[in-house]
Amino acid sequence: MKLRLMIMMFTLMVVIPAPVLADAESERANLVRLVGEFDYLLQSLRKYKIDSVNDQYTFSYDALSHDLTVIRDGVTEYINKDLSLTREIAPLVGQYIQQPIHR
Repeated sequence: MKLRLMIMMFTLMVVIPAPVLADAESERANLVRLVGEFDYLLQSLRKYKIDSVNDQYTFSYDALSHDLTVIRDGVTEYINKDLSLTREIAPLVGQYIQQPIHR
């Protein structure tokens, strides 16, 4: 339940646009706080991760961690203005339901 609430709060932070920032310093400060939120979410996901296999669908904590890490790293690169280096951006998984393994 806590994880669901955290994901919903994060989604609202991303989906509801923030007011237009007045200057680059304000933007940078907001992005640094956002990176901190990503770090908190990633740490919480590690706590909630369940390593059980059963016949029901399970939530893919690894896929969500991957996507959050990709986004966090992109924001961090922007903050550090390391944009001159081109790099391949990993695609987001976007699918967080694991199907049961049938043997």
